[in-house]
Amino acid sequence: AKFKPSLGLYSSKDDNVIYWQLQKIAEAKQTVAISSWWGQGSYEDQVFDHIINDVMKRGDNPYPHLRWAIYYEIEANEDPSVDRIISDLSYLAKYASQPSYLKVDGKPVIFVYANSDHDRVDFVNRWAEARNRSNTYIVLKVFDGWEGHKDKVDAWHQYAPAERRITNNGASHFGVSPGFWFDGDTSPRLSRDVNDFRNAVSDMVNSNVTWKTIQTWNEWGEGTSIEPADSFGNSYIDILNQSLPNISTGATGISPPTFPTHFRIANSVALLNSAQEQTFERNGHIVDWTIPNELGSRTVYVQFKVDNVWQNPISATITLTIPSPSPTPTPIATPTPTPTSTRTRTLTPTTT
Repeated sequence: AKFKPSLGLYSSKDDNVIYWQLQKIAEAKQTVAISSWWGQGSYEDQVFDHIINDVMKRGDNPYPHLRWAIYYEIEANEDPSVDRIISDLSYLAKYASQPSYLKVDGKPVIFVYANSDHDRVDFVNRWAEARNRSNTYIVLKVFDGWEGHKDKVDAWHQYAPAERRITNNGASHFGVSPGFWFDGDTSPRLSRDVNDFRNAVSDMVNSNVTWKTIQTWNEWGEGTSIEPADSFGNSYIDILNQSLPNISTGATGISPPTFPTHFRIANSVALLNSAQEQTFERNGHIVDWTIPNELGSRTVYVQFKVDNVWQNPISATITLTIPSPSPTPTPIATPTPTPTSTRTRTLTPTTT
C-alpha cells in the first residue's frame, strides 16, 4: 500500500482497533459504515459477525448509534445465480436482524458492486428477482445505461474513488474521495488535496440526495483511506468533523479505550507548550530524543493529546553515571574475580 496506517499494520479482529475505529468514525460524524463482504465464512464475514453480534452489543461500545450495512463484492468476480443470492441474503439475516444493521422502511440495506465487463441487464434482472423474493432494500452500483432499469431495485450508487466528486444524475447519490493511488501504480489516479477534499465535502453536504458517501474509510490497497495515516494524520477526519452535522453517538456506561492522536516531548514542563506536535503512530513507537550531556539525573516530559485535549504530562527520569575503573589485576596462583562498575541508565516513569 502507498500509505501506512497510523496504528501500523493491524488486525480488523482486534477489539482495541475496532474501538479506536468506532471512536474515529464518530469523530468523522459518519452515521453508517458499509463493510466489504466476500461471502459466507470469508474473513470479512467473520469480522462483520464479531462487530455486529458482539462489539455493537457491549455496554462500553463507543458508538452504539452507528448503523452497518454490507457491500456485496462477489459480483466483482462472478455472476451469482438468483438462488445463490437468495441463499446469501438468507444467511445475512443473522446480521440484518440486529438493531445496529441499517434498515430502510424496515428492510435491511444491501449495497451491491457491479463489474462493468459483465452482462449488465442480467446483473439487474438477477438482483431485481432476488429483491422481489426477499424483504431486502437493494442499492446497485450504476453502469452505462442503468437509467433504463432504475425502478427495478430500490436505489443506486456509484463507486468511483478515482474521482473527487462522485455523482450520477438521477442516482440520488453524492460521494467524495480523498484520492486514489492503487498499490502497484507508479503515480496516483487522483492526487490528494485536502483543500479540494474540503470543498467537495461542502458540495456533498449541500446536495439534495439520499446517499452521501466517503470513499473510503480504510481501503489501503487502493490508497483511498481517510483513516489516519503516517503521511496525512487526522486531516480528513478533522475536515469531516468540521463540515458535517452533529451526531449522537449513544455512548453510555464504561468509558471505552482511548488512543492519543498526537504527542510532544521536552526536557522541562515549561518547554512542552512550545514543543513540536508529532503524530502518535502506535504503542511501542521509538522516538529519538536528546538530553543534556551532563552527569546525574535528567527528566524527560511527554504529553499526549486525546480527543483534541492535551493530557497531564508524564515523565521518565534518566540517571547517567561514569563507570569506576577496575583495579589492576595482580598475578596470583588462583584467579579471583575483581569487581567492576558499569554505566547505568534507569527509567522511572512518574506522573507530574
